[in-house]
Amino acid sequence: MSELTIAVEAPLAANAGVSGRALPEGDPFVAWLDLMEAMEALCPAWPPPDPRPGRDYRL
Repeated sequence: MSELTIAVEAPLAANAGVSGRALPEGDPFVAWLDLMEAMEALCPAWPPPDPRPGRDYRL
């Protein structure tokens, strides 16, 4: 038989860590505004919509 037969066990980190949720600090509205500022920096303008039948696109 092979000398490389090893008993397979669960990884050591399977039960590691602390369960629970991190509580947000500060005002959630301020955090949302920060997120929107980052999104606007990444994509400052919305892409133009595709023309769809049945809509009037006159100026």
